[in-house]
Amino acid sequence: DLYPVRPMRPGQNGSCIEVGLSPPLLGRVIDALHSKLKQFAGTLHRFQAGERTAMTTRRWWTRRDGSDDADDLVPMDTQEQEELVRSLEQKQVHQSRRWRHVFAGFLLSYTVFLVYSSFHHAWSPWELRYHAYFMEDLPSPMVIVADWIAALACLFAVKGLLQASNSSKKWMWYSFYVGMAVAIFWTYYLLKLPRIRWDVVWLPLGPLIASALSIYVDHTLMKSMQDISTLRGYMYNFKSL
Repeated sequence: DLYPVRPMRPGQNGSCIEVGLSPPLLGRVIDALHSKLKQFAGTLHRFQAGERTAMTTRRWWTRRDGSDDADDLVPMDTQEQEELVRSLEQKQVHQSRRWRHVFAGFLLSYTVFLVYSSFHHAWSPWELRYHAYFMEDLPSPMVIVADWIAALACLFAVKGLLQASNSSKKWMWYSFYVGMAVAIFWTYYLLKLPRIRWDVVWLPLGPLIASALSIYVDHTLMKSMQDISTLRGYMYNFKSL
């Protein structure tokens, strides 16, 4: 199927020879390339028409007899899918409960500190340095009230975290609004000082950060549960023989 080698003329480079294909072989090569192109176009069309669904449900496939071959996969039956989703839901519930208690404990500790601060100021006014900065601009009872309102904002956030329900969000937003009021209060008097005291910046920002942290934690945990619910929606009916 090859043409004879063309003889070299005088003066041509001897390192170069030309080999041609016979017409029958050239035709078979063109037909093979055309067939491959048609096959690729059909595959691309099927992918655009709905192969994403097959790729999505591939997560429900399992390997046959522990094989490591990516092509040796079989669909999971309905019972196996249900067990997988239930195990993920149980793990998520456990993780959610644990992290909610961790952050609620952190916020509760900060609440106890604010309550202690208010009682200490009531017994020994202006003894604490972060309160003494405001001695000339702020009446002593207002400091106690501000500490109690900040503690109330943290308690709202703790209640929202521990409830872990749709109605719990309202307590977190109550905490955010109350924390915003405390932040405005302390920021106003902080700016009235001769110079800004950065060591007491936690007074306006503490309750606000606590409420924002509770909202973020609740949103993250709820989003994880929604992902598992989406996974449940991908389940299909299949019974292995």
